[in-house]
Amino acid sequence: MISTRITAVSARVGTRIWVTPAVGPVADLAPVTVVEAGSITGRARIGQALTATPPTWAPAKATTAYQWLSAGKPVEGATGARFVPRKGQLGKRISVRFTGTAPGRAAGSSTSSRSDPVGKAQPVLAARYSAGTVTVSITGTGGSATGKVTVKAGGRTYTAPLRGGRALVRTGAVAPGSRVIVVYPGNAWIQGARAAIRR
Repeated sequence: MISTRITAVSARVGTRIWVTPAVGPVADLAPVTVVEAGSITGRARIGQALTATPPTWAPAKATTAYQWLSAGKPVEGATGARFVPRKGQLGKRISVRFTGTAPGRAAGSSTSSRSDPVGKAQPVLAARYSAGTVTVSITGTGGSATGKVTVKAGGRTYTAPLRGGRALVRTGAVAPGSRVIVVYPGNAWIQGARAAIRR
């Protein structure tokens, strides 16, 4: 029950107090609830973004907070609508917990379905020949690619280590029109890749 107490003080009439009639009981506002479940879109691979679509809440103006989960456990700092799996998530299923809040109401919570197990990164291999050197870069891996690359040019095979996802492979002069093959075998968390360029 709620009532209002009003106190008025005057030098001429003194103190007067009014109390309004009690009303109530006051009903609590219903908690935030899910009308339609949220979801995840995107392919679960290292280095590729997953996007969360929040639930439809009641009330409709409820605010959504995100917490991404890896094998059901919170991923530190992963609190946005997008999440890029890293090598630590390889083989694990990803989901996201949504929390809906609205003034005067208890928060609501919902967790999406889990993704397929996170797969190896699918790298983008780029190669360029210039002045006796093949420059190789590997991107899209969610981190710097490691290991070695192999270059086949002019009937010979050359190998060089990757540093920061890049390698310089010195082949010497290659005849114009020759085909140069670049191979990256991959590693524990990156798939292999292959590219061919013309001299």
